[in-house]
Amino acid sequence: MDCFVQKKLTEWQLPELVNSFEEQAIDEESFLLLDEGTIKCLIPKIGLRLKFLKYYKEFKENVVPSIAPITSPNEPPTPTPPCQREDDATMLDPDTPIVLHVIPFFDVHTILNNSYEGRLIVESLDKDNFVTIKQRRCMIRILVSYLIEKFGETPSSDTKKGLASALVQAFPCLHDKTACGYETWYAQCRNNRPATGFIEERLRNIRKRLRRLRRPQGEKEDAPCRTVMPVESTISEERAEEIKQ
Repeated sequence: MDCFVQKKLTEWQLPELVNSFEEQAIDEESFLLLDEGTIKCLIPKIGLRLKFLKYYKEFKENVVPSIAPITSPNEPPTPTPPCQREDDATMLDPDTPIVLHVIPFFDVHTILNNSYEGRLIVESLDKDNFVTIKQRRCMIRILVSYLIEKFGETPSSDTKKGLASALVQAFPCLHDKTACGYETWYAQCRNNRPATGFIEERLRNIRKRLRRLRRPQGEKEDAPCRTVMPVESTISEERAEEIKQ
C-alpha cells in the first residue's frame, strides 16, 4: 500500500477505504489524477464518497507545484496566472436544468440476513469465500426480490448497477476480472447489445412470467380457426345447374 495514500485516508478519517484503494493499485501519482468517475467506481457508498470528495477537493485546491520556473537573475519573474477553478471553467446557464442521477445504497448483508437461506449464504461467503451454483441462484433470487419490492419490475440501470456494485463491495471474493469488478452480476447495455448478468437475467425471467399470468385466461395464442361445412347442400338442383352453366 502506498504510504502517501494510506496517510491521507487515515488523516481524513476514512480508513475503511484503504483496502479498496490498495486493490486498485492507487499510488501517490494516480491519487492526484482521480476524477469523479473513477472516485464513483472506487467508492460506491454515497456517504463515504461525499466525505472523500469534500477532503479531496480541499486537498487539490491547496496543492502547490513543487518545481518553480527557472528565470534569469536579471529578468523579472513572470507572474503566474491564478489557477482557474473548475467551477469557473464550466459555468452553467442558470436556465439549464441539472439532472442528478442518485444511485441508491444497498446493504447486502442486511438483505440476505433477513432470510434463513440468505444467512447460510453469508456464512459460507465469510468463511469459505465461495458460493456454489445453488447458493448463487438463491442469493440472486433474494436480492432481485428485494429490488422488485423497492423499485418495481423495471428498475433503472443505475439502480441495478448500484446493487451489483454493493454486492462485490460486501463480498470481495465475488469480484470478476472486469474493470469495475461486477459485470458478471450486471453489465449495462452497450453497442446495441442488451444488458447481461445474473441480476438482469433474473429480472427478465420474472417479467416474462408476470406477463403470462396477466394474460386473460380465455386468450390463446395462435388458436386455429375452425370452419363448419354443411353436411347437405341447400341449393336446389335448378339453381345448381344455372351456376354450373
